[in-house]
Amino acid sequence: MVYNALLGYFGPQSNLRYGNPIAYRWRCYECGPREYTTTTKASRLLLGLDGNIGNWGYTAGLSRSSSKAQSILSNGFVFTAPLKELMRTGQINPFLLPGQSQSPATLAALEAISANGTELYHGETTTTTFDATFNGSLGFDLWASEPVQAAAGVEWRREEYEFGGPALWDTTANPLTGGNAWIYQAAGDASNYMTGKSRTVKAVYAELLVPVFDSFNAIISGRRDEYDGFGSTFNPKYSFKWQPADWLALRGSYSTGFKVPDFAKLFRGVTESPSVGSGVDIADPASCPGGDPQAGVPGCENIWPTILTGGNPNLKPEEAEQRSIGFVLAPTANFNISVDWWEIERLATVRSTSLRELKDNYGIFSENWIRDASGNVVQIDQRYVNTGGTLTRGIEIDASLRGELFEGDWRIHLNGNYLDQYKTKTLETSPWSANQVGKFTTWGILPLKWKHTLGFSWAKGDWAHTLTQVYRDGYLDAPASGYQPTRIRTGVYVPPAYDPKVEEYITYNYSVTWTGFDKLKATFGIRNLLNTDPPFTLAYLDYGGGSGWEPRVADPRGRAFNLMFEYTFF
Repeated sequence: MVYNALLGYFGPQSNLRYGNPIAYRWRCYECGPREYTTTTKASRLLLGLDGNIGNWGYTAGLSRSSSKAQSILSNGFVFTAPLKELMRTGQINPFLLPGQSQSPATLAALEAISANGTELYHGETTTTTFDATFNGSLGFDLWASEPVQAAAGVEWRREEYEFGGPALWDTTANPLTGGNAWIYQAAGDASNYMTGKSRTVKAVYAELLVPVFDSFNAIISGRRDEYDGFGSTFNPKYSFKWQPADWLALRGSYSTGFKVPDFAKLFRGVTESPSVGSGVDIADPASCPGGDPQAGVPGCENIWPTILTGGNPNLKPEEAEQRSIGFVLAPTANFNISVDWWEIERLATVRSTSLRELKDNYGIFSENWIRDASGNVVQIDQRYVNTGGTLTRGIEIDASLRGELFEGDWRIHLNGNYLDQYKTKTLETSPWSANQVGKFTTWGILPLKWKHTLGFSWAKGDWAHTLTQVYRDGYLDAPASGYQPTRIRTGVYVPPAYDPKVEEYITYNYSVTWTGFDKLKATFGIRNLLNTDPPFTLAYLDYGGGSGWEPRVADPRGRAFNLMFEYTFF
């Protein structure tokens, strides 16, 4: 039936050969909906001590926190090896037409190889911390009425991480390979399993609060960290606040940051995935600039290398610089506004690389295209790497206005962020890219130009009402250097209604709170009051968390209601 259907559609020139294998996708509806049950247990123990020694205060603490999680397959999964054997017998028909169903014998066979109730994986993270801080006056002042204050401290931290499959597997009937190789289409893979890893972090820090004048304070601080396997780093922070009048304050800060890669990015196993059937077209970028196959062009034929993903033990720490300056204005008791300009520069950022990026920057990532002795590409390395970084700049606004209306109190509050600049560079030695604000970037980052939350509230007696607008600016969808489908990007086929501009997303939330009983508060709320649909995007059309909508911007669930009661016992 399948052969005749393909032959009738493509014709004799298709060179079909009866009996040759074909690639297809089959969803086992008879197995039931795929479901997981994940149980998480968290614990924390803290011992604290505080007091005074003369004019100095001290605090010390010892804590241990742990989080364990276990995922069990609840429904919809079968073991891979017996499924393959069942497919080979021809008993399963993956090409059922509407109205048809599998035979009772097939349904019984699928039930017999069910993986329901099997543990897929478990993990635990544990942190043990000791810290102590001393603070007090240094006993002298400059030109202010307050003395200089100081604080100093130490920290010792032990981080432990483990991630693995079940401790005891029944290997009698099913191969011990783990993950989705062991159970068909189960999330994750045995290569992600990780035996226990740990590292120790030591730190010392100090801070000075210097009242230079009664209207001007400066804070100078520094921290030195030492990580197992990464060495030590020192990061300072400088900030000031100048208040020339009661209604005006100026502030600013500068600091550096340091972040080591997490255990998963360092030690997760390497997964080899075939590119065949992945939906991604690949040509050798050494012979075909851009790496996109082109029919009839020598050197631009389709290739099907293996894709490598996973951890990289050679990663370096990320580094950052932060700057900000702004003001707070409060001319009356009913109005205040703060405006802050900020800039964050991140270097050696840890991330995975996309195939599009590896194609477009072949000259930089040529070593990621692994070749055999004949020069043919056999593997593409997409593991985590340190890359150049990002340069982000914007303005944060927070304003509040209040008054009286109909014998009640009203308040308007605005919190918004204007993103002026978002630039990237592939390597630390590379130049910064053009500004990418308002575009879906190559790295999958979505820097929106403007977003805000605007709320209006009114309260009288036991009742309080709040109406909130949540605004997310529109953007240019999946640019040519990003995740846009190849055939649209190259102009082979552009849908008639295709619009590369994703519309802005505006929703309204409403809530009413009643406090008529002592110690009891009841709140009724409506999210997405107007039941607004998320705007369509190509970026997540066939994969990821969005599937046609952007999960970082929108919510596809529409209007939702909630009711909450809070009771205070003391």
